Amino acid sequence: MKTMFKKRGAIVIDKDRCKGCGLCSAACPMNIMSRTKTEVNAKGYLYSYQTQPELCVGCACCATVCPDSCISVYKVNSSVEELASAVTQLAKIKLRGRTTFVR
Repeated sequence: MKTMFKKRGAIVIDKDRCKGCGLCSAACPMNIMSRTKTEVNAKGYLYSYQTQPELCVGCACCATVCPDSCISVYKVNSSVEELASAVTQLAKIKLRGRTTFVR
């Protein structure tokens, strides 16, 4: 039996470059972007993160409005369980400065 997968979005945020402007939060149609309340990055800014990564549809609205190009968006064929693993792998690849395409 063939397993059906839903195309989901997976984003990687370079939190050390993020200045926490909040534009991604305002642009997200799924309302799943937010800023940290107390945790800051290396530059001392509150940074953005996904509150519910499993709801991301990969529309790229967040990346489009980001003035510092801190957000990379990928489309991933995966189940909810595989999504967390895919985002972790994408973050590692992104931090090494490579561009990749996922499935």
